[in-house]
Amino acid sequence: MQILLAGETLKVYINILTNLRDKMQAMEARDDVDYLRSKVEELKTMYFKESQEQLEALTNNLKELQAINTNDEVVQRKAIYELKSVYNHVSSLWEASVNYTTSTLR
Repeated sequence: MQILLAGETLKVYINILTNLRDKMQAMEARDDVDYLRSKVEELKTMYFKESQEQLEALTNNLKELQAINTNDEVVQRKAIYELKSVYNHVSSLWEASVNYTTSTLR
């Protein structure tokens, strides 16, 4: 999750630097901002290509989840049928996360 957030943070900085550059009058300052932007873009491309793809997949999955009609009786029946499996899966993810955090603190 932190890698996805870091990649998106760099994307925001790229946008800020682009907007800043477009507003500048002095050519030397524009060149400096271009240099900074290129370094941030390079970092993002080098280290966050996979995270960008993961973020897009996550965004699509979230949109699909948000589009579920929770008032639909068929959806409700299926959700009840799947709840135990989903609950156990999420619980195991949480336990793995807690165990990982505990072991790294030692």
